[in-house]
Amino acid sequence: MMSEVDRALDKLSAEDTPISDVSSDLSLDEQERQEHIRGLRQDIDERKHYANHIFWFLVSYMAIVLVILFCNGFTIFPFCLSESIIIALITTTTANILTVFYFVVRYLFYTKP
Repeated sequence: MMSEVDRALDKLSAEDTPISDVSSDLSLDEQERQEHIRGLRQDIDERKHYANHIFWFLVSYMAIVLVILFCNGFTIFPFCLSESIIIALITTTTANILTVFYFVVRYLFYTKP
């Protein structure tokens, strides 16, 4: 499912040609517009790439914390942490997850003033 922005960028970038193929009769404004479109497309691709990596990092981080809590709660393994360590683990995990999520969402959905 493509958004309107992606469709507009596809339409505009379909007109793009490599820099080496740009004829000298193109105006400087047209070349600047094409470079701007290439920059926007690269920004979108990089945002998607890093958002995906950050998502899986957060999922992994939460899974590790859940495994630690599970092992501590159910004495399957001889594994026991004190209550203060468990509280610190949950608190720092929550703070880290919310902070990273905030910055990623703020960057992905940034609107220029």
